[in-house]
Amino acid sequence: MIIKVLERVGDEFRTVDGIEIEGVDPLRVAPVHDKVGSPLSIQELAELLAQVQPLEPLNSDELDSYYAQNISAWRDGNLSPDSIEIPHHIGLRLALASILKKYGASDHLLIQIG
Repeated sequence: MIIKVLERVGDEFRTVDGIEIEGVDPLRVAPVHDKVGSPLSIQELAELLAQVQPLEPLNSDELDSYYAQNISAWRDGNLSPDSIEIPHHIGLRLALASILKKYGASDHLLIQIG
């Protein structure tokens, strides 16, 4: 998953920042799957964040549909990252919350989830 922070320059967009999170699939998260590729305002992103949930309920036969596999995460002050498995919607929620925390005061920026 790649999340881009965009700034409108005339009729085009310039990428201000971007985060890549391998393993998290926004197409497995509701209602985000409908917004993938569309630039969203900060306000739209904040509203979307409150609605983030799994697209499908946990299915023990297809755990990869619910969990992002082998995500690198820093835990307990370790100096090296551990690999963890987290639900796609939790990974996406954390990424979107961090974007909002960093850019939430900027009304002129757009966010694109891809």
